[in-house]
Amino acid sequence: MYTYLTLYNTCCMNRLLARFIGLVTLLLTGDPMPSEVWAQVVVPDQSLAGRIVPANKLSANNLDLRPFATIWIDTASIARYPTITQLAQLSPFPTGTLKAYGKKPTIWLRFRIQNPHPTDTLHRLFFGGYHHSWGISQFDAQNRLVVAQENGLLFRQSAEGSADPFTLPLLVPPNQTRTIWFQTTGYSLFSSITPRLFTRIGYEQFRNSRLMTQRNHFGYCCSIIGICLFLSIFAGIQGTYSRDVTYGYWSLYLAVTGFFFVLLLDLGFNLQVVGPTVAALYEPMKYLIELTYLLFLLSFLKLNQYTPRLNRLILVMVWCLPIVFGLNFWGILTHTIPVINFFSIVFILSQILILFIFVVISRAKVPNRHLVITGSLGLIVMAGVATGLNKAELTDFDYFWTDPSVWFSLGVVFELIFFNLALSQRGRLAERAKQRLEHEKALENQRIHLITEQFQQRIAETEMAALRSQMNPHFIFNCLNSIQFFTAQNDSEKASDYLTKFSRLIRLVLENSKSEKVTLANELETLRLYIEMEAMRFGQKVQYSILVNDQIDTELIQIPPLLLQPFVENAIWHGLMHKSEGGTIQIHVEQPQPSLLHIEISDDGVGRKQAAEYKSKSATKNKSFGMKLTADRIELINQLYQTQTQVDILDLMDQQGDPSGTKIIVDIPI
Repeated sequence: MYTYLTLYNTCCMNRLLARFIGLVTLLLTGDPMPSEVWAQVVVPDQSLAGRIVPANKLSANNLDLRPFATIWIDTASIARYPTITQLAQLSPFPTGTLKAYGKKPTIWLRFRIQNPHPTDTLHRLFFGGYHHSWGISQFDAQNRLVVAQENGLLFRQSAEGSADPFTLPLLVPPNQTRTIWFQTTGYSLFSSITPRLFTRIGYEQFRNSRLMTQRNHFGYCCSIIGICLFLSIFAGIQGTYSRDVTYGYWSLYLAVTGFFFVLLLDLGFNLQVVGPTVAALYEPMKYLIELTYLLFLLSFLKLNQYTPRLNRLILVMVWCLPIVFGLNFWGILTHTIPVINFFSIVFILSQILILFIFVVISRAKVPNRHLVITGSLGLIVMAGVATGLNKAELTDFDYFWTDPSVWFSLGVVFELIFFNLALSQRGRLAERAKQRLEHEKALENQRIHLITEQFQQRIAETEMAALRSQMNPHFIFNCLNSIQFFTAQNDSEKASDYLTKFSRLIRLVLENSKSEKVTLANELETLRLYIEMEAMRFGQKVQYSILVNDQIDTELIQIPPLLLQPFVENAIWHGLMHKSEGGTIQIHVEQPQPSLLHIEISDDGVGRKQAAEYKSKSATKNKSFGMKLTADRIELINQLYQTQTQVDILDLMDQQGDPSGTKIIVDIPI
């Protein structure tokens, strides 16, 4: 996925490998190490020294040295300096663009500078291009080495007197001539080989001009860094909120990628924002990118559930990559060439393993794999375009579309888009799964609630049946007492009439006891028979009237059976029984609302206060039993049918304020 990164790694390997071979050769020949001292070399043939830069040109702030330089290409890349035989191969600098990419050999440039001023030293900055490592050697007129210096991004430490890692100071004493050798080994990062002489003001103008020319590149890289930073913070917040480790790995991957582009921006535009040690992270950063990418892949695709073997392979890579990162970082800091070369090969192998992982994932039935693979393949394709530009030597960093970093960053943007789409799809699927679980949970709770309600309803129905079974014996017991009373009075005619009414009433009661609800007409007929039987018992001292609104269909409306009888019984036994002349019970039935039945049971008895003063044991028992059963039944009715049956008891007063009876109001929802 990070094929473009191999460009710099491969170039570095070639550069350092050439230096390593040169080092071995020097050790065998007994020469000093080139990284420490550039040996004094005498060039016997001055005719091959090349043209001298004209004095009138030296006053320019920006002088192109290519017309005055000669070039020699060392194909073996092992020579310290050109020998006499190799000097014969010097040729004028080519008219085209000379670049140092890929497996190019060591390139030597030579030019001469003469300072004709009698007293002033010539101070200039030499610029050879943006290279990882390069150097110049200055020889006097007697071909003695005066000074040798190295600089470049690989060292990341500007030489004394230089403006940055891409310049070196060039000093020519008065009335002296210097022969300058420039050397770099086929390893350029951001430009072709363009030897120039600058004044310090001229170099600052050159740098500013280059930044203006490449401002689109600069703004584009800053945009990529901003996108990575924003998405990293957003993913971190989302991961913290959702407690999903996948978003944490995604945030870490974005942060590492953004930091890689920070280093790329710093190196590419020579910003020198970071120090040498941090800049050395540029090469090893590819291993951290791989590490965070694999961690995200493991968590996002849940490979341990679908491909356990591949999951184990990735875990091995995850454990090895931090070690590889540390060793590679140490090799760059210490300039240990074999270590750097070795880990260049390790990086290529890791890329092959990642491609193998893609193949396995694409064949396995892993959810959400398509978007992840598409994004990764998009980055690979764009990195391939960037690598192709370098291999074909079509790179020109002054133009937007010929800059390899632009294509690589486009691949990163492509990958980020598809990875975010994959995360969004994963979030939608997770949300749907959550909603499905919540729906199933709601259905289960509803089912449990329904079962509970049914169970409670059955309990209430059982209790209702038990109460009805208690109500019936209670009522029958009162009727039998009345029959016993007539028998004791030797009134056979009344006893017979009473038994007739009693048999009809018993039949109604037994029929009603089998039903949860009965028609209003049936309930009123039961009340009429009961009141008539009680009137016969008390010698016709009980009068009654049942008034029903003409708009009420008594055959259609249903109410619980024997719901009103205890109130009528209580009015007779506790209100009228204590009056010698008896009294009247009036029952009014209204329907004020379609869903409400309003019943009033009033008597003109002694009232509740005076009834409480009578110490009738029989009345006390009836009240305590019959009214208690009715109160329990109303409570169960409200619970069973989810209604609000209400009973209100009012004390009636005459004009003098004395008790004149009782009114019971029963509101029954229907």
